[in-house]
Amino acid sequence: MTRHATRKLCIIEANEVPLRVWQTYAERYPTSAVARLLMQGKVFQTVADDVEEEELYPSQTWASLNTGLPYEEHGIHWYNDPKPDRQRFWWHQAACRGKRVGLVNVLHSSPLSEFAAEGDYAFLIPDCFAADSHTLPDSYRHFQELNLRFTRSSGRVASLSPSDLLHMAARAAAHPGCFGVDAFSLGESLRALPALMHSRERLRNMQFPPLASMFLQLLRKHDPDIGIVFTNHIAAAQHRYWYALFPDDYAERLYDDAWIARYRDEILNAVGLMDRYLARVSAYCAQTRRILLLVSSMGQCANRQLKQHEVRQETCFYRIDDPMRFLAAVAGTVPAECKTAMVPQYTYAFGNAAALDTAAAAFRSFIVDNPAFGDSCIDVSGNTLTLTLAIGVMPETLNVGARRLSLHQLGIGAVAVDDHHSGRHHPLGMLLVWNDEEDALFNSKDTPDRFSYLDYASRLRSYLGLPMTHAMANETPWVRRKISA
Repeated sequence: MTRHATRKLCIIEANEVPLRVWQTYAERYPTSAVARLLMQGKVFQTVADDVEEEELYPSQTWASLNTGLPYEEHGIHWYNDPKPDRQRFWWHQAACRGKRVGLVNVLHSSPLSEFAAEGDYAFLIPDCFAADSHTLPDSYRHFQELNLRFTRSSGRVASLSPSDLLHMAARAAAHPGCFGVDAFSLGESLRALPALMHSRERLRNMQFPPLASMFLQLLRKHDPDIGIVFTNHIAAAQHRYWYALFPDDYAERLYDDAWIARYRDEILNAVGLMDRYLARVSAYCAQTRRILLLVSSMGQCANRQLKQHEVRQETCFYRIDDPMRFLAAVAGTVPAECKTAMVPQYTYAFGNAAALDTAAAAFRSFIVDNPAFGDSCIDVSGNTLTLTLAIGVMPETLNVGARRLSLHQLGIGAVAVDDHHSGRHHPLGMLLVWNDEEDALFNSKDTPDRFSYLDYASRLRSYLGLPMTHAMANETPWVRRKISA
């Protein structure tokens, strides 16, 4: 017999932020909201234990966390891999069984039409890898168009142009409520402006304030039973600047003192943005008697495989700026659609199996014929193909069959970099539960300090009075096929 929840839930999904980073911030700023919540709340570590460590990827780990199913059952690895039954996600199951749900930027929450047709959503602004810009309510659609454009243009290096920023500012001024403009987001934007001259990667932080403001505004307006917002801005800083914050984690000296001094505060600056938001959100949760959850599906740690010679040699990063041009140049004319993915991944959905097989064979030959593409690989899941490019030092032209094509002809561009992903994925995530005075959710007496992240969804289902899901005995998840060169 399950017991129905008595308190509403507010959940912040902070991608890849381990407990160590929160604790480091709390130690540096003992009067912060982070320090207060860590001291007052229940704190656990979660373990991403359904795949090998080198296979960890955020779209996979969030699917595992929010379905409670291991990867071998849900089959989602890349952002636009085919999904299992939508009700496998605990929050969609809740929306289909009498709970009012609101989501902002939550992974795997698109396409909106399919989720909204089945569940009771107070609001739904899908994740930034969505195929279209539809939102609920529709008034946020123009913001979502810009949000998706920012994600697509900022692979590896944040690269919004001044015209993009001016266009966004003009739109926001005309319709402030629909662009998340309030005292918080406006103040954070003004705070960030001087720092953008110091580090262009701070642009990544600017995706969070409007989404965060929209989330809190929509919570106040609609008062859903469950509200969830997702952010990646701290994870992005960790990947680039882990060495700057934790240089003693490495056996080899990778960067000089000037680089460390320049980027030492980048991770904690990103946490600081979250800290100021947590102060607002926790006040709202206290006022409305909501339980606040802060959760990461996995963490990060030092990438000790990064070597000094790689840091010195790799001053330029190559990426496919025009994926459809690349596809046409390498595989010819095939019916396909480019899906949003995180560089260095590029995902295509094909109209038929023959087109997919043609493209996979062409990509495989291209990788074999061009040593610069090293350990690049191809993954196929259903009708989608995801190309992962591991690119080293690049010649001016590349082999495509009997031809030699320039990088421009292939749609490949280059950007200067001075960071090299010194942070890598790690199985240990974290969970903070705050304002649970009845100790009803993740009960402190029977919840170990560290547990499998596959237990997260089942605990929430139990709290909400939802039936447990079972293994997909009657379903056939897409099988991921890795095609190596």
